[in-house]
Amino acid sequence: MVYDSAGVLRADDGSELARVEALPAPALARLVAGADSYEIEKPSALGWYFQLLDGGRGVVYDFKPGLRKGGTMRAAGGEEVAKLLKALIGTSWTITPAGSEPIEVKRREGLVGSVVADDGRIVAPDLDLSVPGTTALGDDLARLLAFACWLIAEWDA
Repeated sequence: MVYDSAGVLRADDGSELARVEALPAPALARLVAGADSYEIEKPSALGWYFQLLDGGRGVVYDFKPGLRKGGTMRAAGGEEVAKLLKALIGTSWTITPAGSEPIEVKRREGLVGSVVADDGRIVAPDLDLSVPGTTALGDDLARLLAFACWLIAEWDA
């Protein structure tokens, strides 16, 4: 699976699972997964606190950072849905959905290392995701992975 520098999460066969597009303020981006559309917002001017909101402006996921790169993603009711963790050395990350095996995420190298220039702006290169064969890839997981990959790409860029 790949999350490319254009913000598209693709399955191993190349089919699009979800897409994240930049938006004007106050939203940062729109996440589209299947027929559903969500907005990514930053409710606080400080820190790496982000929310994924549905069309009715309800919280789908709430991401709060940890002490180092990464953090915890929670559902609207407060239950943990995933953990993101950056390796201390290198460019790899781990996304661990609640009750599931870890998904390894590795950053590809760009033209100048960890970033690529695209139309005058700096973007992070593609992310390669290694989803365990026992993990069922449904719409909910695609949405969660697209949001997590957007967070990782923003952090790395």
